[in-house]
Amino acid sequence: ALGELMEAYGPYLRAVVRTRLSDRLRAKFDSVDVVQSVWVQVIRQLGRDGWRVNDAAHLRALLVTIARRRLATRARQAARG
Repeated sequence: ALGELMEAYGPYLRAVVRTRLSDRLRAKFDSVDVVQSVWVQVIRQLGRDGWRVNDAAHLRALLVTIARRRLATRARQAARG
């Protein structure tokens, strides 16, 4: 089931990350790393039965929210060092 989720929503998630990733940050880290970290968080939370995803729109919104937060964290880290 997880493989199906990643296959179905992976391209969407990659597109979200790439469109929100500035040229300055793109030079510092790879968008694939952000995408992978999003999936890790989703897997952990769904595995703990911590999140309920009602439908495809809800999952897409969840993926975007996590990706935006990851990008913000990476941007802060890049600014510091």
